[in-house]
Amino acid sequence: MYKFKPAIYTMLAMFLLLFAIPVQTSYADTQARDDATSPVIRVSIGLNLSNATVTLPKGGTIFNPLKNKQVAKFSKKNELSLKYSKNKISVKGIKGDYSNLVFKPTSGSFIIFKGKQYRGNIRAVATNAGIWIINHVDMEDYLYGVVPFEVPMSWNIEAIKAQAVAARTYAVRCLSQYPHGEFDVYDSVRDQVYGGVDGEKENAIIAVDGSRGIIMSYQGWPIKAYYSADAGGQTAEGKYIFPGDLPYLQSVPSKDDLEKHRWHFLLKKSELESLMKAKKFHVGKIKDVKITSISPTGRPRKVQVVGSKRTHEFSSNDFRKMIGAGRIRSTLFSIVGNNNHPEVENAVGKVRTISPDGNTDGITVISDRGNTRVIVDEYYVLGSDGIGCVDESEMKIITTNSSKVYKPKIDIKPSDDEFLFVGSGFGHGVGMSQWGAKAYADDGWDYRDILLHYYRGADLTIWY
Repeated sequence: MYKFKPAIYTMLAMFLLLFAIPVQTSYADTQARDDATSPVIRVSIGLNLSNATVTLPKGGTIFNPLKNKQVAKFSKKNELSLKYSKNKISVKGIKGDYSNLVFKPTSGSFIIFKGKQYRGNIRAVATNAGIWIINHVDMEDYLYGVVPFEVPMSWNIEAIKAQAVAARTYAVRCLSQYPHGEFDVYDSVRDQVYGGVDGEKENAIIAVDGSRGIIMSYQGWPIKAYYSADAGGQTAEGKYIFPGDLPYLQSVPSKDDLEKHRWHFLLKKSELESLMKAKKFHVGKIKDVKITSISPTGRPRKVQVVGSKRTHEFSSNDFRKMIGAGRIRSTLFSIVGNNNHPEVENAVGKVRTISPDGNTDGITVISDRGNTRVIVDEYYVLGSDGIGCVDESEMKIITTNSSKVYKPKIDIKPSDDEFLFVGSGFGHGVGMSQWGAKAYADDGWDYRDILLHYYRGADLTIWY
C-alpha cells in the first residue's frame, strides 16, 4: 500500500520548483513527460577548478541568474573556455566577469563537460577555491545516470527497480543537505556515483520509469536508505554501524552469495602503524589488534589497536574506513587467532556445540553456561572461541537460510608482523543488500516486497 507525502513536503517541493533553474526533460521535443512535480537535483561534477570547458554541441544560451539576464546565445556548436581569477569567472570571447553563470543547451540536446554528456543545465559558480561546476538536472534523469553504477543491468528488473527506489530515496533526502547551498550531492561514492548520459542503460531507464516518484519513508519523512553490495547473509542493525537508532534499519536475513563474497586480507603491522600516525593516533609500535565487542549478529562493534605507548579503540566501521573499504571489504569480519572472547551483546556465551547442522527449522546453539538459543534465518561466524570468532581449523560459516555449512578457503597463515582479516559480504551491511535483492527478485519477489523486507516498518510513498 502506498502512502502520500505530508503537506510540509509538498510545500518544500513547490518552493524548490519555483526557484529551480529550468531543466530540459529527457524526452525533449520527441516525447512529452510531466515534470511539473519532479524536483531538480544539483550535482557537483567539478570542484575548485582554475579552468574549465563547457560544450554546447548544438548551441544554446549562457544566462546570468543573479541578474536574470541572457549573456550570450549560440545557434551551433560552441566550446566555451572558462577561467578563474579573483573570485570571478571569465568566458573566452565574451565580455565581463561573472560570479555565477548557467549554460543551457538547445532543446533536445545535451551539454558536455570533461568529455561526458549531461542532461539538464550546467551552472558555474566562482568560489574562494575556484570554479564549481554543477549539473542541474531532473531527479528522474539523474537516476538514469546513477542506477547503472550500482547494480549490473543484466539482473532481474525487480532488483534494479528496488535499487532505483533506494537511490531516489537517498537523493530526495539529500536535497539541500550541504550548508553552502550550492549543490545537493557529489557525483562520486561520497553520495552516489553519477555518470550522466554516457552511463545510462536501457534497463536502468525502465526501472526508474517503472518506479517514478516512489521513495521509502518512515512517519512521513524520507528514510536513510542505506544499501551495500552484500550483507553476508544477515544485514547489520543500523545502530551498530552508524550513529543513531533508526527503527527501520533492523537486522534481517539476506539471501546473499556467501561463496562469492568471502574474503581475506593481510595487514602488516608497519602499514597499520603508518596509517595510525597519518590519522594522528600515536600509539607507538603496534602490538596487537583485537575485536573487543560484537553485535548480536556477529559483526564487530569495536576494534582495539594496542600499541607500545597506548591503546586506541575504533568503531568497526571507522577502523574499516581507515584501512580501506576495498581491503576490509565488509563490517562482518574476524581477525584470525586474535579474538580473545569479545563481549557479545544478547548472545548465549561461548559456543560449545551446534546441532543439528542441517535442521531447516533452526540451529540450536549451546553455550558453556548451558544456555541455548535457536537461530532461525540468521547468519553467524562460529568457532571454538565463540560467536564471531575464527580459528583456522574450527571456523564454520553457517546460514540457516540455505542450511549449508561453508568452510573457509584460507591457506594463508599470518606471520608475526601481520594480521589476517577474514570476512564475508561487501560493504557496511546496513539496509538493502544488492546481491540479496537480486536473489529475492530471481525467486519471484517484486521490488516492493524486496524494499519492505529490508526496511522494516518503512512505507512505500508516492513522493511526486
